[in-house]
Amino acid sequence: MEAMPHLGELNGHSALFVDGEPFFILSLQWDCDSCYSPQDMDPLFPEARKMGCNTAALPLYWREVEPEEGRFDFRMLDHRIQMARANELRLVLIWFGTYKNGCLNYAPDWVKGSPRRFRRARSRSGQDLANFACPTCREMFEKDRACVEAIFRRIRETDADQRTVVLFQMENETGILGTDRCCCEECEARFSSGGWDRRFGARAAEAFSAHSIATFCDGIAAAAKAVYQLPVYMNSWVSSPVRRQLPGVGYPSGGPVAAMLDIYRETLKSVDFIAPDIYTHGYRDLTFQCKAYQWPGNPLYVAEHSSGPGSRAERNVFYALGEHAAIGFDPWAIDRAFPDESAAPLVHPLDQRWSAEAYSLRDSYVVIRDAMIPIVEAQGTDRLRVIVQEDGEEAALLEFADVAIELGYRHRDRQSRGVAVRLGASEWLLAGVGLTAAFARPGGRRVPIQRVERGIYRGRQWRCLLPVRREGTDPSSAFAMREAGVFHIWLGE
Repeated sequence: MEAMPHLGELNGHSALFVDGEPFFILSLQWDCDSCYSPQDMDPLFPEARKMGCNTAALPLYWREVEPEEGRFDFRMLDHRIQMARANELRLVLIWFGTYKNGCLNYAPDWVKGSPRRFRRARSRSGQDLANFACPTCREMFEKDRACVEAIFRRIRETDADQRTVVLFQMENETGILGTDRCCCEECEARFSSGGWDRRFGARAAEAFSAHSIATFCDGIAAAAKAVYQLPVYMNSWVSSPVRRQLPGVGYPSGGPVAAMLDIYRETLKSVDFIAPDIYTHGYRDLTFQCKAYQWPGNPLYVAEHSSGPGSRAERNVFYALGEHAAIGFDPWAIDRAFPDESAAPLVHPLDQRWSAEAYSLRDSYVVIRDAMIPIVEAQGTDRLRVIVQEDGEEAALLEFADVAIELGYRHRDRQSRGVAVRLGASEWLLAGVGLTAAFARPGGRRVPIQRVERGIYRGRQWRCLLPVRREGTDPSSAFAMREAGVFHIWLGE
C-alpha cells in the first residue's frame, strides 16, 4: 500500500504529502446542510472540479451517521467518497459532532433529548445552556469518540487502498457561547482544584475552557488514529484582530483562538494542527491570522475563507501559498456566499450557474493545480515568489540573486496574479493570469527569452500544450500571459 496522507518536513516547514508526493489542497466546502442527500450534494462535485479544485471539504453529521444509539449508517459517507473519486477529487471530512460553531445542532436527537445524561454547559448564573455541551461530560465524550472511531474503521475498510480522504476535521469551531466557562459541579471542582485563577489571572475562565475542550477533542483524535492513521486537525472561529471581544460573547469561549493557542499547544498530542477560519480577508487581517496559526509543526491551512464579491479568495490563495507556505486553502462555501449571505454563491445550487467570482477563483485554482508539485516543492525557499496586484499598482519587480522579473499588470479588473518559480539557472515557471513578463540582470540589461511554452505538469513532468509564438524580433521583449495558464520559460545568455 502506498503512503498514507501525512504531514512531513519540506524545506524546513511542515507540508502535506498524499500518495507520497507533496500536495496543496485547493478546495471548496459545501454548505452546512448540503450533504444530507445525493440530490443536494452531487451536482456540486463536477462544478468544483471545473473550478480547479483537487479536493472537496464536506460536512459529516453525527445525527446522520448514528441516528439511533449504537446503530451506524455509513451510506452517505460511502457516497461522499464515491462521488469524490468519480470527479477526481480528494476529501476533507468535517465532523459536525458535539461542537459545530460551539453548538449541538448536528448531534443526534437521542443526545439532544437527554440533557441529564449528556450534560450541558452551565452559565455563571446557574442556567443550563440547552444547545452547548459541557466539555468535561464523560458520557458525551464516550459517545462522540465511539462514533468517530466507527467512521475511521469505515474509511479504513473502504478507502485505505485509494486514500481519497486526506484530512479529518475534529469538530467545528469548538467552544461555548453564553458563558466564558461551564460552571456545573464537576467543572467548578476542576477549576478550583486546578489553580486556574492563580496561573492565568483574567484569562483563567477561557483558559480552563480551552484546556477542557482541547482534552475532549484530543482524546477522540487519539482513539480514531489508533484505528486509522489519518491526519486530524481542528479549526478556529477566530477572534477579531481589531476589536477586544468577550469570550463566550464575541466568539465561542475555549476555542483555539490566538490568545488560547499556548493552552492548545500544551494540551494537544494527537491533533496534528490547528487551522484558522478567516472572514476578515483584507491583506493586513489575512496576514495577522496566517502568522498566528503558523509555527514549527503547525502548518497553515486556511480551513475556511470568505466567499462572495470582494472576498479576495482568488488573490489570497496566492498569499497563503507563497508568503506562508500553506498546505491548503478552502473558501466556504461553493453553494452559499458568506459573510454577505445576500450575494450570489459561487455555484447556484438549483441550476449550477456560476457567479463572476467563480471564474476569478477558477483562474487562480487551475494555474496552481496544473503546476502543483513544482510550486509546493519551492515553498519556503528563495526560488518562489508570488505576484498579487493590489489597488493602485501597475507593475512589480521580483528580484532573485542574479536576475529579476519585470511584471506588468494587464488585467482590466485589477486582479493580475500568479506565482514564479525558478527551476534552474535559466529555466523558469510562471503560473498566473493578466501579466506581462520580461527578465533583466542587475543593472537593467534585459535577458533574451529563448523559448516559452504553455502547458501543464503531470507530477513533475512538464507537458507542452502550445509553444508560445512571440511577436517582433527582440528576444528580450516581454511576453504576455493573456489568459490564465502555466508557462515554462527558457532564457538565453
